[in-house]
Amino acid sequence: MTDDKNAGHGSADQPEAVLPRFSVNVVPLESTSVERVRDAINRFRADDPQPLIIGDGATPEAALIPFTAFVRLMRHDYAAHVRGEDAFQRQLLRRIKDSDARRERGEAGTELAGDEQFDAWVEASFGEIGRNWVRDRQSREEGADGA
Repeated sequence: MTDDKNAGHGSADQPEAVLPRFSVNVVPLESTSVERVRDAINRFRADDPQPLIIGDGATPEAALIPFTAFVRLMRHDYAAHVRGEDAFQRQLLRRIKDSDARRERGEAGTELAGDEQFDAWVEASFGEIGRNWVRDRQSREEGADGA
């Protein structure tokens, strides 16, 4: 038995949400036979979604799950991505409109791209994708300033 301490929360490819504590039985890779995989698939067919967790020692490294569970996870991840993108687009649109309104009034501070708070929000909200976007935008600005 092991717990979720091996799940690596917070990496670029894993969500930040903390799961409640749970335990799994890890089947060592060297003892994972075709028969054990068949048994797991037969359990899935009988509506027993208990995954087959494979790893070395007590460290889980892979999970064989029902395909319906995989599809549900993919839908959840996609929905989270769409929600994040929607929030990003709404925030960006609001800032563009605010910047345009300030520009029309002749006020200073009409630069949308130089907004450090916005950059920080993008990075915090979108992780690696946000950091890449900010870095690319800053590179373009530096190139334009030098031209």
